[in-house]
Amino acid sequence: MTSTEENLWSLLYLTGYLTKVKEETQEELPQERNKITLKIPNAEIQDIFRKSVLNWLQEKNMYSDRKELFEALWKGDSEKLTELISDLLFDTISYHDYAESFYHAFLAGLFSGAGYVVESNHESGLGRPDLVIKDKVKRRAAVLEVKVSRKESELERGCERALVQIQERQYRKKIEASGFKTVLSYGVAFFQKSCRIMSHIAWRKKNGKLGNAD
Repeated sequence: MTSTEENLWSLLYLTGYLTKVKEETQEELPQERNKITLKIPNAEIQDIFRKSVLNWLQEKNMYSDRKELFEALWKGDSEKLTELISDLLFDTISYHDYAESFYHAFLAGLFSGAGYVVESNHESGLGRPDLVIKDKVKRRAAVLEVKVSRKESELERGCERALVQIQERQYRKKIEASGFKTVLSYGVAFFQKSCRIMSHIAWRKKNGKLGNAD
């Protein structure tokens, strides 16, 4: 089945998981020599495809090479993180998935399964940060606070609000007190398929004294 792509399509067709598109419809579609158009025959099988493909993607994502993503995270490179996560967001998010809970789950899944401890809404300091990623081997951690903006032009402001929350609720201090030598913090803002990430390092550079207390 896996030796060629043609074998896979043939098996799905012979077992009824795919059927021929009606001849009249075939004529309306772009044609290639010696090929026919197939379709998923009904809603039940479509649901099987959806679940199977979702499981496959989750497994692939768990073992995929996310070296570049984590390098940017631990270096405090918020511009690179913005670029990488924006690309992934554009490829995966539906136009119906604009709730903060989706973005939170999206990030949690993205950073999970790579050998790090990922804590979601775990109590820290004076509240619960959205996401904490811990590298216990190198004793470093990253705190991510998520905000959803009403407009794309408000993404940067959303990042700043998230960083203010991390600072005021002392999320980093408790993590540092537990023995982590380096704790980075990131404000993450989303608007539909757009993302902006700002590190507390970049925030300090932009605002001078405003970020120094963190």
